[in-house]
Amino acid sequence: MPAHAPDQTRDDGQRLQLFAYLQAPEHRTYLAIMRLFTSTLLADLSAGEVGAALAAAEREGRVAPGESDVDTVIDRLKRLVKWGNLVVGRRETIASSIAEFQHGSVRYQVSKLAVRVQRDVDALLRVPEGAREVSRELLPAIDRGLAGIGSALSEALSAEVRDPRAKAARQARERLAEQVTTVFLQHAELAATVRDFYAYLGQVVTRHQLAPEEISGFRNLLVEYIQMVVEDVLRHTETIAGSLAGLAGVRGELLRLLGPADQLGTDVERARGRTAADWQELTDWFVDSPGRPSQVAALREATAR
Repeated sequence: MPAHAPDQTRDDGQRLQLFAYLQAPEHRTYLAIMRLFTSTLLADLSAGEVGAALAAAEREGRVAPGESDVDTVIDRLKRLVKWGNLVVGRRETIASSIAEFQHGSVRYQVSKLAVRVQRDVDALLRVPEGAREVSRELLPAIDRGLAGIGSALSEALSAEVRDPRAKAARQARERLAEQVTTVFLQHAELAATVRDFYAYLGQVVTRHQLAPEEISGFRNLLVEYIQMVVEDVLRHTETIAGSLAGLAGVRGELLRLLGPADQLGTDVERARGRTAADWQELTDWFVDSPGRPSQVAALREATAR
């Protein structure tokens, strides 16, 4: 059986088109355009406005000469629309040039997924080549946060029994939601730093020729720092696993109190921690299950290797 249904495969292909501008010969121009659209909220720009920004980029040498020509700009914008990065917005009667008037003086907005793509691209381009420090300080914060969720849940349930519509009940639910969101954000950052750090180590240890001074330089990284990271993870895992086990028994009540997303419509991407799958993923990071070792176990294995 195929891994994806035909509709899913088609949707994946459409989404992957969002990255097409990064490999285009004019990628510097496309990057400048996408940064313009993602630099402010609810950007709504015409070809003339984009051209003016590109003209400044030309003077600074960030894009090739001629890219600010309105016909060229309109072509670039149309391609970004085709790839799904931009969407056509309203039309206006005032055009800044004949070319704009001939093309209907269309205004453009950036699509939601394109914002994510550009955000990740800019983050990637800022990443240094060296090792990324593991955010070990988040482990005790997650430990305390999970215990705090248990307390906040008890408080919210008690307030609901008294009067679910009262201000105290609403505030208790908000405190619970704050605790949940904080824990999941902390864990996402911790997991990302662990993955990045071990990816760097894998890159280093698979190199065939390391100079003696390099070996000496990596000794502290490979022995002392890794050992410190693993010890920190193992020290907090037991209590974190205990808190997760306790919350598993009341997960239905927890998710109910966090509330549905009906007020935003049915097709809503919710904050992390609002679904059973989110909690299972968090649990799987710290706790082994039959046939599926946790990420903590994988961390120990990677360290041993």
